[in-house]
Amino acid sequence: VVLHNILPLIKWQWLNNLLEKIFSYTRKKHSKVFETAANITLITFVAIPLPGTGIYSGTIICYLLGFSKKRTLILATIGAIISSLITVSIALGFEATFQSLF
Repeated sequence: VVLHNILPLIKWQWLNNLLEKIFSYTRKKHSKVFETAANITLITFVAIPLPGTGIYSGTIICYLLGFSKKRTLILATIGAIISSLITVSIALGFEATFQSLF
């Protein structure tokens, strides 16, 4: 969501043109594949609690694919909630395991 506000502030025209070419290529090449299961795929990507996945990466993907700000916010929030639940479940499982051992 922040990229929508930051990228127009770039003063160097060559960088702006380069980024626009990269974004339009990405949108054109991957949007058809991603549209079939976009919501579930993005929620799953954000929900995986591993390095490199998460809200930042998910919102960048949404920006590259041209999703609206509202859709991006909803999908990233759902994914973050699921990721938090997974992380808390794992932590509580480890805690219960160690408490039963000692």
